[in-house]
Amino acid sequence: MKPLAHNNEEIIDEAMVITIIISTMDGYLNPHISRFDVIGANYIIVNQGTPFSDSVPENVNVINDTGLGLSRSRNVGLSNLEKDGYFVICDNDNYFSRDLRKKLLPHLQHFDVVTFNNMDASGPIFETHLHTRRSLMSIPSWCISGSNRILDAVEFDERFGLGATFNSGEENIFLIDSFKKGFKIKHIDENLVFHEGISTGFIFNETYFITKGAMLRRMFGVTSLCLIPFFVFRKFKQSNLTLLKALFLSFRGFILLNRS
Repeated sequence: MKPLAHNNEEIIDEAMVITIIISTMDGYLNPHISRFDVIGANYIIVNQGTPFSDSVPENVNVINDTGLGLSRSRNVGLSNLEKDGYFVICDNDNYFSRDLRKKLLPHLQHFDVVTFNNMDASGPIFETHLHTRRSLMSIPSWCISGSNRILDAVEFDERFGLGATFNSGEENIFLIDSFKKGFKIKHIDENLVFHEGISTGFIFNETYFITKGAMLRRMFGVTSLCLIPFFVFRKFKQSNLTLLKALFLSFRGFILLNRS
């Protein structure tokens, strides 16, 4: 991936709004995280389950959603954005650099989606580059920002993500859909978020392989019949499953997507 030059003299449009969308359940936010201190940012909290009742600063909008599912939560937040501006995806267990807005705006003014590095050793940590379909597969949800202008064309697939039929992969589908629509997507070598540990999507059990089979079909259609064996061969050794079992489960996920 060829590095891109970064212009430190970029002029920031101070009128443009960045909104951080936080998804949570049962009114819970980690009390040990400094949550609302990104300079110049607004926030939307989308809470599912027990209503959110804590007091919040004036720049925070709380939405108690009666539905269920992480992708639905993301979509509810995105649908409540102003027409102009930018968004950042957030979970209830990560926090951002106070300079997030300052670091992102010079790039978001020229690119439709901008991804960035995680401060934690679990990554991802990449040099600045233009994304390809392959590189987008390595980006977790907590490293995604974008322009509100893409939201007429893309949204999170509510069949994927925690609380849905398939429990992960929603962020990769969102990014691949954006790529297919022709939006400009860039990664910047800036450590802007801290998210500790491993995502639910990286627990290598039976559900993992079913979900990934469905995810690959959702992103690449019938071509995924060729991709699934290569994917399974790379991943099955990290599980307690045999190669044949992992293949069977992945192709099962391929079939189940059509029924969901």
